Amino acid sequence: MSARVRASLAAGAVAFVVLGYFAHPPATRGPRFRDFESYYAAGATWRYHGDPYSRDVWRVEKDVGGVVATRDELLPFVGPAFALPLWDAFGRLPWSAATNLWAVVMAAALASIVLGTLVFGGARFGAADVVATLAFAAAFGPLTSGVALGQVAIVACAAVVLTPLLLRRRSAFAAAAGALVAALQPPVGIVLVARLAGRRTWIAFALAAAIVAGGSAAALVELGGLGHYLEILAAHGAAERFIAIQTT
Repeated sequence: MSARVRASLAAGAVAFVVLGYFAHPPATRGPRFRDFESYYAAGATWRYHGDPYSRDVWRVEKDVGGVVATRDELLPFVGPAFALPLWDAFGRLPWSAATNLWAVVMAAALASIVLGTLVFGGARFGAADVVATLAFAAAFGPLTSGVALGQVAIVACAAVVLTPLLLRRRSAFAAAAGALVAALQPPVGIVLVARLAGRRTWIAFALAAAIVAGGSAAALVELGGLGHYLEILAAHGAAERFIAIQTT
């Protein structure tokens, strides 16, 4: 890498830090990791035999620190049902502990996306390569906003990056685990279909699909079945179809 490129990267890094400190937008009101709030509430609601795909989640959300209980600030949950035991595990923790643990997950996911991208690009993991990739990651709005909101989509994206690398190591079970994590956000995980080639990949993805389908079916038995879930997805899609953030 030439001295000119290194100097440009250094100048960009300094500018990013300065602008991020002095010119960042004002913080929004509400709890930390706002989207994580719905996952957390869904797990707790499911544990108490409520319907996480309904207004029942508000019973938990209204008690989260930072939420104004006198206003209707309900965040709906529409994630796949097989993940409810995972959110139940988080929901058993106090909110502060759960968000601290989720911060570790977010950091690991972000690192996986950045480092995995370097691997795919054939980089040598030099300091300049890492700084440049971090700069691009920081400039990518969906990534930074997703981390700030604690969106499970970031975890799914990390799994999408890591799963092909796991397949390179000829580990079908590890790749199946990666595909299962990617399925936490189905619109993200579906891109792994492009990697369907070879016996090992088919085995890994079939195993993940079986767990997703079987786990979701078992969880939905007491929640109105698949039809109820599809109705919620349709209503959610209709409600957010024309919201600007969903199309940018």
